[in-house]
Amino acid sequence: MRMAFCKEDCNTILTEYSRVMKEIVEIQDSKIKINNSVEVIVRHRFYCTMVDGKIINAVCKNAATSRCPVCLAGPKTLNNLPSQTNADVLKFGISPLHAKINSMEFLLRCSYKLASTKEEQETKKKIIQKQFKEKTGLNIGKPKPGFGISHDGNTARRFFQNSKVTSEIIGIELPIIERFSNVLAAISCNRIISPDLMKIIS
Repeated sequence: MRMAFCKEDCNTILTEYSRVMKEIVEIQDSKIKINNSVEVIVRHRFYCTMVDGKIINAVCKNAATSRCPVCLAGPKTLNNLPSQTNADVLKFGISPLHAKINSMEFLLRCSYKLASTKEEQETKKKIIQKQFKEKTGLNIGKPKPGFGISHDGNTARRFFQNSKVTSEIIGIELPIIERFSNVLAAISCNRIISPDLMKIIS
């Protein structure tokens, strides 16, 4: 662990990432002797799976944050995804926490935009916020001093946990929310997932 008081820019991120990767490379195998007759060798494999999107973009030299770091597709090319992907990005894994929060925010935005005009969207947003507060006790889209908005892991978990209530409030069909929930559960699962089964349930 290392603490530093400095600005988190691209150069700082790359320097720190290089330092961590150097330490990982230098880690030696652990050797354990059992009863002086059996030697067990443990080879360690470490991956930087707890990094956020800003770090991934810096390491992969993805200057446009609106583009996906895996397929490099931007807003204009999302409907025509490229066949090639940046496989190096996959080693960072997927953050279950951020995936759940971002999925919740995506569904909320879709719900707001079902209304025609901006005025209607703002009105609908306020109605949804009020219903979530009354029915589930959740603060949706409320400013939080020093932390942006009130969306955190616990809020997202309860959003998908009460999928029936969520569907009634935001006006999006229950099967769609349940499919999101299934995919998010698979991301968080520490067991081997069958791709064929995931195609059926998602």
